[in-house]
Amino acid sequence: MPFIAQYTEGDGSWILILAVIVVMGIANSFAQGGIFGFAGIFPPRYTGAVMFGNGFSGLAMNILRMCTLLAFPPKEIEEGKHDNTAFIGCMIYFAIASLIIILCIVGYFYVLKTEFAQYYMKKAGPETNSRSVSLNVAARSAGSIGHADSVKLYNGDNEDTYERVNDRINDDEDQDQVSFLGVYKEVAFMATQVFVCFTITFVVFPGTQLSTTFDFLGNSAADIAWFSVLMITVFNVFDTIGRFAGGSIQVLSPNTVFGLTITRLIFIPTSVLIQLNYSPDWIFQKDWFRILNMAIFAFTNGYNSTL
Repeated sequence: MPFIAQYTEGDGSWILILAVIVVMGIANSFAQGGIFGFAGIFPPRYTGAVMFGNGFSGLAMNILRMCTLLAFPPKEIEEGKHDNTAFIGCMIYFAIASLIIILCIVGYFYVLKTEFAQYYMKKAGPETNSRSVSLNVAARSAGSIGHADSVKLYNGDNEDTYERVNDRINDDEDQDQVSFLGVYKEVAFMATQVFVCFTITFVVFPGTQLSTTFDFLGNSAADIAWFSVLMITVFNVFDTIGRFAGGSIQVLSPNTVFGLTITRLIFIPTSVLIQLNYSPDWIFQKDWFRILNMAIFAFTNGYNSTL
């Protein structure tokens, strides 16, 4: 995208950028869906860890963007002249981001080879014999015999425990054969809640909520860039806090969580009123309300989507 923005102009540039964003969005959906699916074979707290990491990654990338803005601030350019400062800053930003992605790919293949991952991947695989079935039973009992004991059970290092757990195969074998529809029925309510939560978020973020500025900033290219980075940072900070809280504190019923998600609809009119500089001025045109609105908006996004 930096190359498109730097070396193309007019409608063609806009169309190319949109095309790249579409491709990146599709790729991201596959990657994110795969990661959540992979985390789903582990105990529930690992899904919470992925959610927290998802929020923290956004915070880390905003810190990186702040560094590149400080080192390579955008400049006002007179017509007919060119300046590569912003382009260099963007290239460094995307290069570091690409390196991090490569490291994540390497880390993913490393995790696949660990004993921990191998155990849970075998547990999640199709049950082809009694040992793999009993492995699933053992995994359900991990709270009482522990992961280490379960691995020993699978490896045949604890035959007494294996025989004890194997006695329960007939009771649990039917539960192992679960169809996609069966799984969907189990999670449909909360899956719908998460869908609604993210839909409300993307209606106004980042587009509408970044279409204004802070009172203490001007309207220069650098000021506009800083406003976007600062507001996205506020979002990522409170989104990460919300995800951490959602993974640690789960005391609300599904109906209550869904109700809280529906109340997030209030952020659509508040964000639009801020963008339009609507009255009263002491609310919708003040920095404190812009930040407060974003903070609560982000926290509820992270918290509700993690529950």
